[in-house]
Formats: sequence, structure tokens, C-alpha cells
Amino acid sequence: MSLIDMTALHRRWQAWALRQNLGI
Repeated sequence: MSLIDMTALHRRWQAWALRQNLGI
């Protein structure tokens, strides 16, 4: 897995976690 892939995956996970925290 390349560094770019890891960054993209982290951003997607971060956005998902933020939605979960907001309860949307």
C-alpha cells in the first residue's frame, strides 16, 4: 500500500468518524 493510498484511506475514515460523532 502506497503512502497516497494510506492518506486517502485515513481521510475517508476521518470523515466517517466525524459523521458518527455528529450523529448524522
